[in-house]
Amino acid sequence: MVLLSNLKENTMEPNPFIETADNYRLLKILGLAINANVGNKPNDVRHVDAQVFAIKCLSHVTSALHLLKGTISPEVGIDILDASTILVATRAALESLLAFSYVFIMPENADDFDLRYDSWVRADLMERQAYEADIESHKEVKAADKMKIEELQDKILKNSKFLSLSKRDRIRILGGEWRLKGWVPIAHDIRLEKNLIGSTYSYLCSYSHSGYLSILQLRTAMTERRKAPPLEAIPSLLAYITATMIKQHCKLFGTSRSAVVENKQTRDYLNKFLGDDPIIVSDQA
Repeated sequence: MVLLSNLKENTMEPNPFIETADNYRLLKILGLAINANVGNKPNDVRHVDAQVFAIKCLSHVTSALHLLKGTISPEVGIDILDASTILVATRAALESLLAFSYVFIMPENADDFDLRYDSWVRADLMERQAYEADIESHKEVKAADKMKIEELQDKILKNSKFLSLSKRDRIRILGGEWRLKGWVPIAHDIRLEKNLIGSTYSYLCSYSHSGYLSILQLRTAMTERRKAPPLEAIPSLLAYITATMIKQHCKLFGTSRSAVVENKQTRDYLNKFLGDDPIIVSDQA
């Protein structure tokens, strides 16, 4: 950590080992996919939440890339590469992709989608019930949430997919769980590269949970910006997450898919990041 009083003007230089040009091009393509639906009435109002999921992923990726440039705070007097926040934002981007896929892409039929979506909504409303409401407006929100929870529970109890589940899984859902799979199985289901989930995901989690590595590498970054932390692989990880989010988004929204694949150069560029699971494999859009 370097005090600003000891720095010359414009000392924040880009890390020469970190290349982010591809990331910004991919973010523009994701923006193109999202904006293709602006002004269109969705076939299902729940798809509005899917749009926001994509925006959430885009926001996390954008924040991580911005932080890779370094953080200067004249108010505090620091100039630092904030590795922990970069990796936390990267994890949030990855989980946004996985949650989007679990709720909106992976359902086998309409009942399965209803169950996943309703469980997802109900879970967070249940969690908010635990908060103490001190002012009247908050009490009104809490009361409305309670009614919504009961409404969703009644719907879930009649859902054929829910009724086909094991007793254990039914109890889990009614208890407030919305995912019946962990992040790793979800990642495998959407064909993410195996090394992305596992050691890489655990590494990202260490920073969210204040593991020892997060302290060790911050300690190193305080003395040698260029030596630590090892963030050179983060842009390629963020690029892969963004490219996969584009592909998943285009599966749900036909207008997004048309906007992305109509330009051969754009889709060929996107496919470079998707490996064995391209968005399209021929010139037929």
